Order: sequence, then C-alpha cells, then structure tokens
Amino acid sequence: MSTVQTVLNGVRYDLRNYADIDFDSDQLIHYLNRAIILLDYSLGSHNSDHTLNKGTVTLSSGETSVAVPTNAFNIREVWVDDDRKQNLDQMALYHESEFRDSDAQEFSYWTHIADNIVVEVAAASDTTLTVYYDKLSTAVTSESSTMPYNGRFDEALREAVVLMSQAKKYKSPMQADAMYKAMFDEVVQMDTLNRKFVKKPYRLDF
Repeated sequence: MSTVQTVLNGVRYDLRNYADIDFDSDQLIHYLNRAIILLDYSLGSHNSDHTLNKGTVTLSSGETSVAVPTNAFNIREVWVDDDRKQNLDQMALYHESEFRDSDAQEFSYWTHIADNIVVEVAAASDTTLTVYYDKLSTAVTSESSTMPYNGRFDEALREAVVLMSQAKKYKSPMQADAMYKAMFDEVVQMDTLNRKFVKKPYRLDF
C-alpha cells in the first residue's frame, strides 16, 4: 500500500523540486487533497464502487428530514428494512408532500437536499434508514499518510498535483483544470467499466 511520500517523490522528480525549494511538502499535500476530492467526485459521477458506502441514519418521530451520513456527497439509495424507497427530484417530492397530511403510514419517497435526506411525510415513529451513498476520502495530513483507493489512482493523482503546481508557477490555471478533469474522467471510466463487467456463464449445450 502506497504512502503520500511515494506520490510526492514522483511529483518532485517531475517538477525538479528535489529539495522542496519551489514547492514545500505542506503545499504539495494541499494540492494532493484537492486532487483527491476531484477524483472522488469523478468516481461518484460514474457510480464507481470505490466511493460506495453503506450506513444507517435515524429519522426521528415527527420529522421529515435527517442529516446525511458524515462526508456523504451523493445518496444513491434509501431503504427501510427490505423496502427500497423511491427517489424523486426535489420539486416532485414537494408535490407529493401536498397529498400526505398524515403520518399514519410510512414515507414512500425521498430526495437529497443540501446535507439532508428529505421525505414527503413526517415519521410516525423513529425510523432507521439504511443508506447507500458516495463518501469523500479522508484528507491526507502528512507524507506518512496512506494513499486512498489502495494506490490504484496514484499516477493520475501525481499528474494532477504536477499540473496544479505548474499552473501556480506559470499562472495558467484554466488549462490545467481542463487537463486533470479530462484525465480523471478517462481513468475512472476505464476502471468502472472493467470492474462492472460481468462475464456471462456459458454452457456446453448452448
């Protein structure tokens, strides 16, 4: 499993910044955390399993909303026991809530608004929601920190940090932004396709 130091050493070689003269360790770690967040969002947009997490939150009696799990940036599904609830967009959920003035029955719909999961009717009692969601990586804090995703995207992250550093030095941020966004999207798309491909079973008597 790789560490931040492994990635930043590669950055230093590319930038010819062997003694941390132009870019010190703190600055490079700051850029690396920026790149990791951008990668997280790219993974989430491709429905990658790398950012997929499962957790529970409690919708309190009489409430129509509950905070999302810590560091969740996208909610994929909400279940109550073995019942998968239907996701609606915000305006459709508000429309549905106009027809539900009683909490005698369990909610049927949910939507993700800001940092909350919102349902169309107040809960009759405390209700445990099982939530499948995309979660941001924990920020790295030092060169001894372990890289996220078991090092799978280290090279893409290294390239992004190099681009960020060069953009800072040569004052060309827009060009760099486009380059590492395209780079992340490409590598994530390939990874997602490979991991989600399921071979069909073949039988001799087909």
